[in-house]
Amino acid sequence: MTFADTPIPLKIVASDLNTLEEVVFEDGKLIDAIRASISIPGVFRPVINDGHTLIDGGITDPVPVQVLAHAGVSKIIAVNTIPMSTR
Repeated sequence: MTFADTPIPLKIVASDLNTLEEVVFEDGKLIDAIRASISIPGVFRPVINDGHTLIDGGITDPVPVQVLAHAGVSKIIAVNTIPMSTR
């Protein structure tokens, strides 16, 4: 399947291991984007794509609501399950 096959628009976020910048997938094969976005260091190897070494998007942004806001989504419901440090 590709992003064009999805019934609603979809974006998948990964992180560039070298620059710690977000890489947003919105076209191409879904499997490639999913594999990059679940690459947890020490568990799944990083994915090399278009000159980027990609790992889990949660490394740089655990709840990437800005990706949706930049796409013009006006109502976003999100839950952050990562505990915040109280230090």
